[in-house]
Amino acid sequence: MSCNDRASNTPGGLVVEASVSSSAGSCRVTSTKWASHIVEVRNRTLLTYAITVHGECETGCVRYSTGLGTSSTWDDQLNIGPRPGKGGSHNRTLQTDLTCGCAAKNETVRTDLSIVVVGWPYATTDSIYLQIETLG
Repeated sequence: MSCNDRASNTPGGLVVEASVSSSAGSCRVTSTKWASHIVEVRNRTLLTYAITVHGECETGCVRYSTGLGTSSTWDDQLNIGPRPGKGGSHNRTLQTDLTCGCAAKNETVRTDLSIVVVGWPYATTDSIYLQIETLG
């Protein structure tokens, strides 16, 4: 079971990782403890990227928490600038809460990415699949 993975189809110097973090334990989501779907981006290039994130709970037990209830999808977007002048990487993080309504093993959370170089005619897509256990 893997609840942490990285995109494989990104330009060199750009790293996009998705994970599920939870106070219920590694790769577990419950309805009574906090859990989050996290997307972390590190850019070591001299380019600026616009990244669109679409998260989807592919099975019925796990859902994204919203202000009005729950949803099977999550959409967000970020721009990440070039690396700092002193070197290293420019880092950005997106995060949203998860909850569950039943107990199941091998629940899948998919993260679809659309990556565009700002000001250049280059774009790519990728998907990251995370497997978690829900404890109800």
